[in-house]
Amino acid sequence: MPRPRSRRFLTACHSLESSACVWDTATGKAVTRIKVANRFPVFGWYDEKHLLVPVKDGFGVVGLTGKVVETLVKVGKDVDIHPTFDARVKG
Repeated sequence: MPRPRSRRFLTACHSLESSACVWDTATGKAVTRIKVANRFPVFGWYDEKHLLVPVKDGFGVVGLTGKVVETLVKVGKDVDIHPTFDARVKG
């Protein structure tokens, strides 16, 4: 999965909150806080400007402003799903 050249990292903001936080690695300061749907986990980076996260209708790509760019997998609200993500890096 692409990372933003190690200038930023991603965490859950707080265990009781459905938000993802992006941090600046040089300063340790928060860059942005993005509200995500009440499904977990936040998967991580999609590319340098987008995250792969839970969205209202399932799981999708969200920009750093919090805007949903694309829903990749649609899931009903009452469906209990636990997707996994596996990224392989060519070495």
